[in-house]
Amino acid sequence: MEIRYLDFLESYTSSDETFENIESILLWIKKIRDNSFSEVKIKPLSDLENWKLTDEYNSIQHSKNSFFSIKGLQIESSFSQLNNLDQPIILQKEVGILGFIVKKINGLLYFLVQAKIEPGNINFVQLSPTLQATKSNYTRKHGGKEPDYLSYFLKVENKNILFDSLQSEHSSRFYKKRNRNIIINVDEEIELKDNYKWMTLRQLKICMGYDNLVNMCARSVISLIRFNDIKVNSVDKKNYKKFIEIISNGSIYLNSLSGIGDSKNNIEDIIKIFMKFKSNNFINTKFIPLNNLRGWNLDSDCIEKKSNSEFKFVGISSNIRTREVFNWDQPIIYQNGIGIFGLIGKIIKNKLHVIVKIMPEVGIFDIAELGPTFQYINKPLEKKDKYYDFIISSKNKQILIDTIQSEEGGRFLNEQNRNIFALANDDFDEELLPGYIWIDLYQLSFLNQFNNILNIQLRNLIALF
Repeated sequence: MEIRYLDFLESYTSSDETFENIESILLWIKKIRDNSFSEVKIKPLSDLENWKLTDEYNSIQHSKNSFFSIKGLQIESSFSQLNNLDQPIILQKEVGILGFIVKKINGLLYFLVQAKIEPGNINFVQLSPTLQATKSNYTRKHGGKEPDYLSYFLKVENKNILFDSLQSEHSSRFYKKRNRNIIINVDEEIELKDNYKWMTLRQLKICMGYDNLVNMCARSVISLIRFNDIKVNSVDKKNYKKFIEIISNGSIYLNSLSGIGDSKNNIEDIIKIFMKFKSNNFINTKFIPLNNLRGWNLDSDCIEKKSNSEFKFVGISSNIRTREVFNWDQPIIYQNGIGIFGLIGKIIKNKLHVIVKIMPEVGIFDIAELGPTFQYINKPLEKKDKYYDFIISSKNKQILIDTIQSEEGGRFLNEQNRNIFALANDDFDEELLPGYIWIDLYQLSFLNQFNNILNIQLRNLIALF
């Protein structure tokens, strides 16, 4: 059965609850959480089973030379905040899969959602994509069982791939790390395994309004979805009429997602600004031994900055009975405090536009990506700018989104950040500081189909709309 963008739009706007309502979904998650044996303990890095601090490179890596390693990174850059900087970073060369299976049931599109337990998750259980696996996991380097539904993604035909792109993770913590974000359509009957449930896009969006309920990987994949189908045109009169009817009855935000109407900047100019920024700047990096990192302490317990540390590497021992492997040790990142990611929007030309920042980061694949208006994690107050002050202090705005969302629980220990979207009043100055761009929601969704344009923080905010 052919799936169109219109089907995603109907799943997004429909109030149909064929299977169950949000309250029963929340009870389902609670039941899994209550019945799951999950135990995670902090452990010194030097005591981690199957992990070692190598003599040759002075990095931390797994005994099988798989999964990931922690290396020292030295940075030279045209950006003053990154130049002459050292830090530890995760190197994970393989590309993982973050994927949803979708299927039409009784005429409405549903997503196969997993209630997944990760050692670093707040509350352990969060909603995740159908498949969330590193290559080491799905090739069973850990010696455990194969991830559920893996074969659907490995054998999928092109005609059943609906969205597909390589997207970055946190480029301040990972070195050039990317995952395949993919949504596929399956026509045949699918066995519903334990801890999985069919949900509409609307139900997923409602769940994102709760703190720490939908995980980072799910939000990243959901951000790929676009609602303007180039196939829906005057030739296909039935679908085009339905598309216009839904958009016309929707809010100004839905209208902005549709691509209908004028924008402040055309997409070509946005791309030119972005390319010019990347062409005029550089980030050069090289790996160095961990014990040569300037300003960092490496001891048997952790890797930690000597002062004003945003994060540190610690060890954990995990015992989770529902995972492919029940018991394992690993290094993991612990963030000091809660960060804040902010996005400012304004209605311009009867469409919602947002301010994005061209964001360079040390481990980025290609110098910079488009990020939120700001993203801060325990930065000193003097480094914050007027856009931060506007969201936090100004009365000339309306806060439409303000939730606490977790980062990926496989590499981050209980890390959560505040995600805020503020709609500015008409008198907000449209002249922006250098490095910032006005862009509408449709333009964002268009750019997000390409690799390494939008960073993970911006993609996660987009998913919350």
